[in-house]
Amino acid sequence: MKVTSLFLLILPVLLFAQPEHTVLMYSDPLDSPGSTQFAEFTNRDGNFIAGKGWEATSNSSQLFIKVPEDLPDEGTFIINVTNFDPVSQHQDDKQQIINLYSQRNGSKEIFNTDGSWWNIRTGYPYSTGTGRAGFKFLAAARGIDTRDEERCIEDKNDWDINHQYEFKVVWTTDQIYCYLDDQLMSTLPFQGQVQHFQYIFIGTDNVYTAQPGPIYSNLRIYSTEEAIDAIDVSFSDVTKVYKAGGTVGYGHGVSFADVDQDDFYDIFVG
Repeated sequence: MKVTSLFLLILPVLLFAQPEHTVLMYSDPLDSPGSTQFAEFTNRDGNFIAGKGWEATSNSSQLFIKVPEDLPDEGTFIINVTNFDPVSQHQDDKQQIINLYSQRNGSKEIFNTDGSWWNIRTGYPYSTGTGRAGFKFLAAARGIDTRDEERCIEDKNDWDINHQYEFKVVWTTDQIYCYLDDQLMSTLPFQGQVQHFQYIFIGTDNVYTAQPGPIYSNLRIYSTEEAIDAIDVSFSDVTKVYKAGGTVGYGHGVSFADVDQDDFYDIFVG
């Protein structure tokens, strides 16, 4: 009985243990408009503050970041936020603060495609009463017009604009997790991801408005060597997204191999 009891105690830990993502892929302090690590870095209606980060100054503020390559099918996204208070900074029913997409548009056009996305959102509905507020975490491994979501700490009444909060999202091929200051807030299913993440929207995601006031800094994205190696060559079917589909017929074949052994793939089109 002692062995059985010990096994039953350990089993839940084994079933729900997350992988440790320790390989740093990208990082940026977000306190200046230039970055050598990101292919695109576009500010709209926000304010860079040297040594502090990027501030969402209005409900139209957006910091758009395109990482230079697809993110792996498992990873960890971490960002720090100060001057953050969803109680006093409420201006709308739905205010986006942090978003990650597999498609550039960052909008509802991702629905009914193979796109993937997650959002962290504040707003009037995510509160249990006056002086209290929380946020909602939403995610879809494939961007059909359904998703999983969970409201988090809606009764919190002690937000501190001087505190540096840390939001962390961890995704795997099975589940996606949302943390605030290392406390697990939500666990959602996340199976069947086809398109990998690549586009970060801080503030508005082109669907809902931004929460004005927060200052975002110290963005980091981690994964594992194995997961990074697995996406060296990957493809996404974007014919539906760009309305490029047509009659299926004969086509050319394409092959990949490092023929000259220079550690780069060579492409042969038949």
